[in-house]
Amino acid sequence: VELFREPGKSLGISIVGGRGMGSRLSNGEVMRGIFIKHILEDSPAGQNGTLKTGDRIVEVDGVDLRDASHEEAVEAIRKAGNPVSFLVQSIIHRPRVSL
Repeated sequence: VELFREPGKSLGISIVGGRGMGSRLSNGEVMRGIFIKHILEDSPAGQNGTLKTGDRIVEVDGVDLRDASHEEAVEAIRKAGNPVSFLVQSIIHRPRVSL
């Protein structure tokens, strides 16, 4: 996903997670990484419409964030070029089917 940022403006995403923090899923599995917590509607991320709340940010401009701390992830997004290139993993919740 590529987002164009206006000088001095936010991309409109807030993130959670990072090294040392894990989110426990309903099946008991622990997900580690950097996740999108919130997207402002009237922002580059909101207007693009591709990023979703809960998406895991794997890379920003080629910087691997799989084992990054929260601070490292914030810094990588802040230092990224224009456009900012995100590699994300969407967590799709599928309903359970009973056979």
